[in-house]
Amino acid sequence: MDSIAADAALKFDPRSTAEIATAMERLVSDEALRHRLAEAGPRRAADFSWHATARGVLDALTSAV
Repeated sequence: MDSIAADAALKFDPRSTAEIATAMERLVSDEALRHRLAEAGPRRAADFSWHATARGVLDALTSAV
């Protein structure tokens, strides 16, 4: 999901073996790509927290009432 992964993941059609293979080949052969994803992953993960999730759920429930 683009809204979750943003720039911290390679995107491909999970139903396409050709796209999966291409993504895997890129990860194996492209050191700069591996480095970029390794740095982007923790930065993207920091955008999510239990507190923010709980706040979002509470806000949704409050607005539904």
